[in-house]
Amino acid sequence: MVGYMGNDYLPARAGELIRSAYLGRQNGLGTSFVLATALVERLLDVIALVLIGSISLLVQSNISPLLANALRFMAFAGTAGLIVIIAAPFQEKLIRSIVKSIPLPEKYSIMISQQISRFLTGIRSLHNGRRLGLFILLTATIWLIDAFANTLGVRIISQTLTITQALIFLAALGLSSAIPSTPGYIGVYQFVAVSVLTPFGFSRANALAYILISQILHYLLVSFWGLIGLWRINRLKTSPETVELIKE
Repeated sequence: MVGYMGNDYLPARAGELIRSAYLGRQNGLGTSFVLATALVERLLDVIALVLIGSISLLVQSNISPLLANALRFMAFAGTAGLIVIIAAPFQEKLIRSIVKSIPLPEKYSIMISQQISRFLTGIRSLHNGRRLGLFILLTATIWLIDAFANTLGVRIISQTLTITQALIFLAALGLSSAIPSTPGYIGVYQFVAVSVLTPFGFSRANALAYILISQILHYLLVSFWGLIGLWRINRLKTSPETVELIKE
């Protein structure tokens, strides 16, 4: 949650780096390993959102051409990312040889090589079939819960959304958040909300009102748990057990 809070208050999804650095040090796995698993998660999330959006579009005709084009582009990007996830760990020797061929001081070459190994190990995290299947199941469940929450949430402004419309809306928001942007995606989410919700019968004012309400509630929720997370991190840093672990 500290990582999500970082995404909300810092630009360029900096929360991912915060999360990776903390988990890497706390678990002794290394920042590059955890960052690689976060990258895998983000790429698979993009692919899941493209699939969700595409399937929902099959039963929904009144959709913005801009969103349809964005989905096609992200489908290409997600597929390319999936190919990298599958292929990169099998090319570790080639990648290492390329790094060694770069004229760098030996200590830097060794450090980069070690980080690459950890990074590729992180990418292998979802090569396990059972783990991948569980990840897909949980991803589908989470997005369905989110869609149902949005069908209820729009009633705050006396509007309605079907499940398929909510899934298209979430796919658009999710795809827009997959790339670095302003803190909390201010401006980006407003643009997406107006582009997606107005063809579904929302006025521009209602679309902006709903996304602002959603963002305020999101900020409150993430800030609450994120601040508790920061407090916990500070306690862990100063606990006797942590001090002993650092000494070791």
